[in-house]
Amino acid sequence: MARLIFCFFAEDTNIFHSDGLFTTTVDRMSSSDSSDTHKIISELFQAMSTVLEARKAAKIRNWANEFPYVNGGLFSGDVEVPRFSKIARSYLLHVGNLDWTKINPDIFGSMIQAVADEEERGALGMHYTSVPNILKVLNPLFLDDLRSHCLP
Repeated sequence: MARLIFCFFAEDTNIFHSDGLFTTTVDRMSSSDSSDTHKIISELFQAMSTVLEARKAAKIRNWANEFPYVNGGLFSGDVEVPRFSKIARSYLLHVGNLDWTKINPDIFGSMIQAVADEEERGALGMHYTSVPNILKVLNPLFLDDLRSHCLP
């Protein structure tokens, strides 16, 4: 679920460098009867866990190469995706067509932190830091300087 949520948010916030890329790809590449939707999503997850240079060796198809490598481990490990019914596929596409930019990223961080096992979070160093707290570090580090040189 976290992977799907990330994809929906990423396609609307330009992380994927193309508006609607995930939803459009699932819609275009999977059968409308949903028989292979799980395979298409699994391949996309595998692509996002594989650096671009290694994708050919991993036999990832060309249409999945539009997706960037996502580090941090979100797409690492088991990429098995459950089968979708025709109705579930239609819901997935509907949800993907919503405007995910309206959702505050703090909600995602809090949600992931709340559902992840406490030991696993500790072992992986998973701790959500809110945007205001991140900006307390990034602004003086380089953003203030960048803004002063880029803004009129």
